[in-house]
Amino acid sequence: MKGQVIWITGMPGSGKTTLAKALQQITQEHQPVLLDGDKLRQALNNHDYSLAGRKALSQQYAGLAHMLAEQGHLVIVSVVAMYREVHAWNRANMTRYTEVLLKPSSEVLIQRNKKGLYLPGSDFHQSHTEQDQLKIEYPLSPEIIFDSGSQTPENMAKELLEYLNQQDAGKSQYAR
Repeated sequence: MKGQVIWITGMPGSGKTTLAKALQQITQEHQPVLLDGDKLRQALNNHDYSLAGRKALSQQYAGLAHMLAEQGHLVIVSVVAMYREVHAWNRANMTRYTEVLLKPSSEVLIQRNKKGLYLPGSDFHQSHTEQDQLKIEYPLSPEIIFDSGSQTPENMAKELLEYLNQQDAGKSQYAR
């Protein structure tokens, strides 16, 4: 399982960090590295929320994850990073890359709205359904899509780990 990147993406409030932490917990024997978008943004002291700034930051996350995976780490990334250009770069440059999309209902996103991101007038208001305000680009072919509003993080982490183990064994029953 070492030397690979698990890229967990989805809208804010979809449960990316919660799933990443659950996966980190059950893969402790592999000493995973967790790269969380909010923590990375804070560590890099990046406050540029423009479209160009968000895309550049997503590219930095991808580069860091790639570097750590090349050093043999299991890297779990939990970021919004909804740019197909970044997803394509990941696929082209990371030999062991798994993309996970969390896609709960709009109602769940609004209910989990801890940061007020879905309030009228905010950047994400209606973008969770219309996908146009921030140029949201859902991944074209994620290996796994979870409705994170109807499954527990622990169950999603177990299913994801099963998928990864089957990939490592070369006998995946999951279709892309």
